[in-house]
Amino acid sequence: MSGALAVTGANGFLGRAVVAAARAAAGGPVTALSRRGEDGTIACDLSAPDAAAALVPHLRGARAVIHAAAATTGDAARMARDTAAATDAVLVAMRGAGVAHLVLVSSFSVYDVAGMADGDTLSEASPLVDAGAAPDGYAAAKRAQEDAARAAAGEGGPAVTLARPGAIHGPGRDWSAQVGFRLGGGRVLCPAARGRVPAIHVDRCAEALLRVADDPPPAGAVRAVNLVDPDPPTRADWTRALGLRPVGVPLGPVLALAAPLGRRDRFAARFRPVTYDDAAMRALMAGAPPARPFARALAADRDAAR
Repeated sequence: MSGALAVTGANGFLGRAVVAAARAAAGGPVTALSRRGEDGTIACDLSAPDAAAALVPHLRGARAVIHAAAATTGDAARMARDTAAATDAVLVAMRGAGVAHLVLVSSFSVYDVAGMADGDTLSEASPLVDAGAAPDGYAAAKRAQEDAARAAAGEGGPAVTLARPGAIHGPGRDWSAQVGFRLGGGRVLCPAARGRVPAIHVDRCAEALLRVADDPPPAGAVRAVNLVDPDPPTRADWTRALGLRPVGVPLGPVLALAAPLGRRDRFAARFRPVTYDDAAMRALMAGAPPARPFARALAADRDAAR
């Protein structure tokens, strides 16, 4: 493919994997951007007032931008600044640089899982959470990202791929809040313990992002793809893979206890036992080596980290 591939958040957990995979594939130059410019990346603070103008020179000639920069923790103000406003800056810079394709790293958090029923199937066509009623600041910021990208595409901006990874795991990251609550003593409280966690290995997620980057939708179009490995683990499976003991509890009482604390929807979104339609992911990864079974991949990553 002609032109560089630009990657924001290039020093983050996923961004590092994307940059490494892109360079290993030798599919063209890679412009790796991060807030502070560590480890050979180019410094570009997307939350700065002049972020868009500063970003334009780095994006000129790029065939696509994989926008992986976002806040994963912090209060609503930080989420708005480092996720939503940062995406606005990327979109303005892409227009100024003439880049035709944005791959936005979104999240399963944009789906209205709290409004689904147990056993429902989540797919790219599932309803999204209402922007004004998201269960937490992270989901609200991710929904705002997607809304901004859709609006830009509809106003003559880039084609957009909304890439929505599930629970990303890999070397140095073997836990997800969707598994449950650590109790100590080697135990994990798992609401709906047989419910599945939409896990995806960081390396497979990176490969999927590269594939969509080089297969853009038509100009002005917006498409979504959920990134999840086949046969994702249950909460109990994940817990046992860590050598811990799952303590399963029904979801109903957990939600009842969470309601007075204002966390009912947050926990419903996190623990609702739904299934995942991975047809789009399977089509995207056709011809790639098969995903490793979850427990085997987790064990290998933990061994490598020792």
